[in-house]
Amino acid sequence: MLALLLPCDFDSAKTRARYFRDCPHFIGKIILTKRVVWFQRSDGIREAPKENSAWFLWRRCVLRVRRSPVILYAPTDDRPSLQSALDCALHRGDELRVHLEQCRA
Repeated sequence: MLALLLPCDFDSAKTRARYFRDCPHFIGKIILTKRVVWFQRSDGIREAPKENSAWFLWRRCVLRVRRSPVILYAPTDDRPSLQSALDCALHRGDELRVHLEQCRA
C-alpha cells in the first residue's frame, strides 16, 4: 500500500492521468474536510491553513482485478473516521468498497 498526502486537486492535471485514471493500482482518494495545520503558532495568532489536502492510495492487487477507485471524505462526525478508512484500506483493501457503502448509508 502506498499512501501520499498531496494537494486535493493533484489528480486533476491531464498529464497525471497515468497515475490515477489509467493506473490499475490506484484504489482511491480520501479528501480531508479539515485543512492540515503543519506548525502551531506560539505568538498567539490563530493558524490559518490554506491548502486543501487528500490522501491518495495505491495498492498492488494480487488477483490483478481492476476496480474503480473510491472517494471518501474525512473526518466527519456522523461517518467513520479517517483512521477507520485507512485501516480498512490497509488491512482489508478489497473491502474498501463495503466501507464506502457504509459511509454513504
